[in-house]
Amino acid sequence: AEKEIIGQMLYSAQAVLDFRQELGYFVNDLYQRVALTIINYYRNHEELIIADFISTLEDKDMIELVTQIVDSDIYFRNYSKEALQDAIIEVKINTLDIQIAEFVTKHRDDLSLNSNSNLWMEYQELKEARKELIQKKGVHDYGK
Repeated sequence: AEKEIIGQMLYSAQAVLDFRQELGYFVNDLYQRVALTIINYYRNHEELIIADFISTLEDKDMIELVTQIVDSDIYFRNYSKEALQDAIIEVKINTLDIQIAEFVTKHRDDLSLNSNSNLWMEYQELKEARKELIQKKGVHDYGK
């Protein structure tokens, strides 16, 4: 999903705006650095030309990631709001999965031995947020 988002951002300034509004960041440091570099590139250029963009990159891992995305089927050379929204939702779900796993690990004893209502409510809120995102996935009216 992260690669789909980066691929769309490489093609479209609108995808960059959508990313900033709907997600804003990647948990993965490499993807985050590439996203920020793309955002910065669009501040100085009306469109992103792949060869020119890659020539501005100095980090080998960033070059490799961008090249991999451009050379793959992920990079369709067209902007799709629906595909981008689904990818953003997928990243949000994955991030919530990480948060839920960390929460359970941190509070395992408290959740099982003591039904601390505040912890239990926080856990349920994370699970509910995940459920809502899963229900949104593939639904393309997005509040219209």
